[in-house]
Amino acid sequence: MVFSSITFLFYFLPLFLLCYCLAKQQRQRNAILTGFSLFFYAWGEPRYLPLVLLSIGLNWYLAMQLGQSLVLEQKRRWLILSIGVNLGILCFFKYTPWIVAVLTQRFSIPIPYGDFLQRIPLPIGISF
Repeated sequence: MVFSSITFLFYFLPLFLLCYCLAKQQRQRNAILTGFSLFFYAWGEPRYLPLVLLSIGLNWYLAMQLGQSLVLEQKRRWLILSIGVNLGILCFFKYTPWIVAVLTQRFSIPIPYGDFLQRIPLPIGISF
């Protein structure tokens, strides 16, 4: 679904705004925002929805650990872990095909499942 499509402008967006504005509590609004966001993402790339859900769950857990930590050093470790995990996911999808192609074609290093790894598509919105 593209932002300028009729489906988005006349169906999705008005329904989202209606639901969001009718919600009284912040927790309800957050749930509506999350639900509509997941539906929007699944509309464009449903096969990567488990990756998005895993990322959401992992980031939620790491944020909770960060918030509950009382010692500054613990907070720093949770933050570094969170940034590392998110950059790891991004780098895997963004750079694995390129690295495998360089290693196999340029340096003739055989990589198991190299053909598969070279065809990993970049999920929609992963860099955001």
